[in-house]
Amino acid sequence: MVRAAGGRPRAAYSNVVTHQQLWGHALLLGAVVLTAGIGHHAPRVLGTALAALSVSWLASNGAFEQGVLWVPSHGHGLTVTDFAGLGGLVVAGYLWLLGIRRALRRREL
Repeated sequence: MVRAAGGRPRAAYSNVVTHQQLWGHALLLGAVVLTAGIGHHAPRVLGTALAALSVSWLASNGAFEQGVLWVPSHGHGLTVTDFAGLGGLVVAGYLWLLGIRRALRRREL
């Protein structure tokens, strides 16, 4: 236990993850990876879904953030868990470009 300012004991980690939250986050991260893997089948639709899932991951991964890799300012930083969301956004952009390219090819034929 760690002592708070008033001498009251508090938990060392204030962001304890419950079992239900752990499963929810695991399913969300699995959906990000699965959507990225099958995105070439319907690139624009799955690219949009992947972007939405990645933003959801970035917004909700706070309980899993541990090691800060880069701190641009006080209170803001890039952690290891952020790479799943950022990587998903990069793949989503690639899928959108792939979908546009396929659509343009179909119009040329």
